[in-house]
Amino acid sequence: MSVDIAAGYAYLHATTVTAQGVYGAYNDAVYNLTGFTAAHATNPRVDRVALRLRDAFHGDAANDWTFVILTGTATAGATLANLTGAAAVPANHLLLANILIPANATSVITANIDTTVRRLATDYAYGEFSGGAIALATSAPGTTVVTAPSSTYDGAARVKVEFFAPLTDAALMTFELNDGTSNIGILGYNGQPGGGAVNLVRYFIPPAGTRAYSVRGYASTGGLNVYGGVGGSGTRFPMFLRLSKA
Repeated sequence: MSVDIAAGYAYLHATTVTAQGVYGAYNDAVYNLTGFTAAHATNPRVDRVALRLRDAFHGDAANDWTFVILTGTATAGATLANLTGAAAVPANHLLLANILIPANATSVITANIDTTVRRLATDYAYGEFSGGAIALATSAPGTTVVTAPSSTYDGAARVKVEFFAPLTDAALMTFELNDGTSNIGILGYNGQPGGGAVNLVRYFIPPAGTRAYSVRGYASTGGLNVYGGVGGSGTRFPMFLRLSKA
């Protein structure tokens, strides 16, 4: 029940305090990491291997880099694809691999190690619309054009909101961010008198709680559309709304 971590360099942007900066680490030889919790008797588990940074100047117990195991919760149906039951990656940790621990496993095999994800997950929520044209209302609260799945926010972390639409009709359009209950502010306008793409970005701190954000749009006159597609040669990409860690 161990894994080998290859030699190499790592860089991590620490977040204990604002503008803490980037730290560098160097692992000069293959390191064998032990200490995995015994496998569950009936259910698989997804553990995670990470590199942890500590800086005593900012309140940590030591100044060091350490390889750590983030033990998941054994859950029926857990896989490396769905990561069901996997532990959250704490601040100042660099995710190196997800490890599947099957029920009753006594060793970690290569096929159960996924190293394709090498950084902290950044998305809180991501949603797309690829269904073609959406006709907009002519006043607020407008028409929903794209919705991101529900996600939980802690009320402290800053979030980056990105909205993209590949095409709008030729008239003024307003796009507002909706928190699932009401519009909370204008993200921006289409800004193209002749129509065109929209790419709007905003940073904010969502209140603590679980909500599904969406973008709602309204136009200066009736019968105007915003468009998303399925992608492919000669075909528009989908509209999207992304909320990510800033």
